[in-house]
This record gives sequence, structure tokens and C-alpha cells, in this order.
Amino acid sequence: MSWIHISFKNPVYIYWKQNDIYLIVTGLAAFRQTDQPAWYTNATDEQRWAMQANFWTAISTALKDNPTVFSFNLMNEPIVNSGNTAVTKWTSNGSTATSADWFVQYITRSPYPGSTNGNSNWEAQMRKWIQKMTAVIRAKDVTTPITVGFLDLPPYAHFTADLDYASPHLYIKNDASGKASIAQYTSSKPLLIEETWPFWFQGLDANTLKTFCLQNKATNSGWVSQFFGRTIDYYENLKPQPLDDFNTMTWFKNFREIAPAMKTP
Repeated sequence: MSWIHISFKNPVYIYWKQNDIYLIVTGLAAFRQTDQPAWYTNATDEQRWAMQANFWTAISTALKDNPTVFSFNLMNEPIVNSGNTAVTKWTSNGSTATSADWFVQYITRSPYPGSTNGNSNWEAQMRKWIQKMTAVIRAKDVTTPITVGFLDLPPYAHFTADLDYASPHLYIKNDASGKASIAQYTSSKPLLIEETWPFWFQGLDANTLKTFCLQNKATNSGWVSQFFGRTIDYYENLKPQPLDDFNTMTWFKNFREIAPAMKTP
């Protein structure tokens, strides 16, 4: 089954290949509640897992031979309902109080509190979900790395046995908090920081994050920064230049500057 057609003659694909740009294919991004049809919103846990399996079957079939695909990320920041009662929505926590985009998604709406034989029930559900999705991908594609873009919360290193590498989203507040976050992902699998950004309102500036990346490059295999579709040239030509845009430009320049050093041992 595949309803996706990828043309290797597509100008975007050619640009990626010529410039060594690789795609982390992130699935199941139901970020906007207003875009979700009733059949999707009202699905049971079992039905939604079946939908997700169909999705990854189609994606892995279509992209298994595409050399610009770096990896498959099963979902952006999935969580299990570990409370005592069922939740009514598949999404949790908007990016702002009034945001239409909700980036954290439940993989179960049924509750999984407590533990069984000393093992967390929510962890068991997360592991079952990961194993189901990886199985359908590996049935079509045996080589593309598989990961999950986890929130910066413990104990997600527990799930690396079922993944090819760990890819937490790391938004540090200071040097100490960043080192502590990286340390919790220690495992036998590679560690790639899949999201990072200097949040000025948390007191972290672009230069501090630059220093942190350089000083901690030995602890991980690389960093992926947020990018909002506008280049450094765009921000340099803004007149006047708002503070947020200046900070964004500064970080992009820093990230570009440290790239050669990050590629060396």
C-alpha cells in the first residue's frame, strides 16, 4: 500500500542532494485540533494505533530508497496518559495559551497509572507503541534509522533499545540543566539532539547556547536547530530589526559558525 509518490527529479529533492541536506521524516503530526475530523478525534486507542501503522507502512514503502531521508521519527513528543482518568483529546498543551498548534500528542487516551511488578504501566504502553510502529516500518524498510523526538523529560533513555538512536528535544536554561538533561540519555545508542533553541525569556542567549554546544559535543552525535523558513539575509535586512529577530539572526549565525567544529571528533 502506498499513496505517496516521490520523484527523484523534483527540484527540492535535487537541491537537498546537491547541498547534503537530509530529512528527518516526522510522522503523525496532528498539531491543529481544528483540522482533526470527527472519525480521527473519536477513534479508540486501538483504532488510532492501526491508523498510525497504516501511515508508516505507506511512508516507509515510498521512501525506503530515498537517499535524502536521514531517519523516521515516529512522532513529535508523544506521551502516554499516566493519570487516573481518560483524556478527551489527542493533543496536550498548546505552544502558547491561545495557540492553535499543540505539539505534544497522546498515544493513548485511556489511563495507565501506577506500575506492575515494579515496571511503570505508562512506560510499558510507550514501548508497545514503539515496537508496533517499528515493526511495520521494518517490514518495508530495513535500513532507514528509526527514532522518537521525545520531550526533555526522564526516563526516555529506557526506550532506546527499540530505537536506532535517541533524539530528545533539549531547551536548556543554563549549563548545569543542559548537562543534566544530556546525562539522562546515556545508553548504548547514539544521541542526536533533534531540537534546540535559545529561549531568551528563560535567560538563555544565543552565545551561551553556542558555547554549550561546543563544550558538550563529545557527549552526543550532533544538534538540529529550529528553523522558521527565513534566512540570515532576511533578518539582516529588517529595518528596524525587532529584538526577537535580532536574537534569531544571532543564533543562526552562531549555528552556522560552529558547524565545522561539530563535524570533527
